[in-house]
Amino acid sequence: MSINRIDKIQMIYGLSQLWHELKITSPFISREKINLDEEYFNILNKIDKINNDIEYYLELMRFVSLVNDDHTAVYFPEYLLKEMGNFPIALTSYTNKIYIFAREKGSNIKLGSEVIEINHLPINEYLDKFIFPYCWHYNKEKAIYYFNYLITAVEYGKEIKIKTIDGEYELSAKQGNIEWEYLNNNLSFCEKLKMVYKPESKSFSLYETSDNIGIIFIKTCMNNSLGNDFYSNMALLKKYRGFIIDVRGNSGGNSQNIEYITQAFINGPFKQPNTKYKVHIGAYKAVGNFCDLTKLNLSNPDEKKLYEVCNDIYFEEDKGEKNIKECPFIIDKPLVILQDRYSTSATESLLIEIDYAKRGLLVGENSHGSTGTPLMIKLPGGGMARICTAWVSYPDGKEFLNVGVQPHIYISPTIEDLKNGEDIIMKKGLEELRKLL
Repeated sequence: MSINRIDKIQMIYGLSQLWHELKITSPFISREKINLDEEYFNILNKIDKINNDIEYYLELMRFVSLVNDDHTAVYFPEYLLKEMGNFPIALTSYTNKIYIFAREKGSNIKLGSEVIEINHLPINEYLDKFIFPYCWHYNKEKAIYYFNYLITAVEYGKEIKIKTIDGEYELSAKQGNIEWEYLNNNLSFCEKLKMVYKPESKSFSLYETSDNIGIIFIKTCMNNSLGNDFYSNMALLKKYRGFIIDVRGNSGGNSQNIEYITQAFINGPFKQPNTKYKVHIGAYKAVGNFCDLTKLNLSNPDEKKLYEVCNDIYFEEDKGEKNIKECPFIIDKPLVILQDRYSTSATESLLIEIDYAKRGLLVGENSHGSTGTPLMIKLPGGGMARICTAWVSYPDGKEFLNVGVQPHIYISPTIEDLKNGEDIIMKKGLEELRKLL
């Protein structure tokens, strides 16, 4: 059995804290039509039957997954992660099939092999029953990365039977770090084309093709020096005929950092994504106790506000515009942006701003469809939760959450592309840029 460090009173407190913050903070309760109070009481009634800390954290994960947002989640404390260990394979999904994407070094499991069953259940049935209830899973092809994080919890201490098209295996969690082998360990597309690395930066890399195209890889939006790094190297960009910005795999960070890149390609002010924040006003709810809310005149702004506050559906909206005057110069050459399912959060601000301004061509997969501005909460035992506080959309109100920013040209790699080390998104981006040139 797992370690029990959290007593029943702490469990109730942690759950109650999470319920309270979700109720007043999450903008998605009304969208998903959740009876949060009912769900809260359902878990309260389970507390006495929870056997250990792992089960408790799984219940919290199930609870927050109801809001259907990938920036709202619960994370295990370190002592549970250490106790559960690491699973020696990782999965990925393409064309609605599940494959072995990574394995422990030296394993006999074939990389790229399609997974058919787990513990004698068809793979999709297993995921629906044992993995996806505990995580965001609006798009299951994107959510498959949660498998490795959750499998050692839901199958704690057990052997796990994996059946692939190439064989059957019994696996168990490993203690300590794992040295990984990946399916696409071949040379990257850039290395194959012998592109030349230019500036020194932790935030981005610049390569060039033989026909004078600049390719800018934005690695992360977390580094607050991104703007200064990029602007100090912009003189290098003047010679290029056109540009590719690659934000595939960029999980985001701070949208203010990535907007320095946006500004470099848009002349003058540009529209930022719209953001709505749920507002709790206790005094309005106090007044609402003495009103029949069903009889309020919703065409009256004051009565409408009272109605919305009392029903937890009142939002303030931020419709922003930005103009970064310290940008050295504006790049007016043709632009293509490469994106994939892992282009997330702040990275999607760049995609939306470029798309809305009609400044560049987006190529690749739908982006992740998840925003950010999370409220961080400490949980009993040292775990954490985060609750997304922002409902973000295009400047004109167009939704992209859980759907992703849609590229102008959709192209997605297959498992065979990964096996062969073929970067078809980059190839398509270069093809389309050369047409523009």
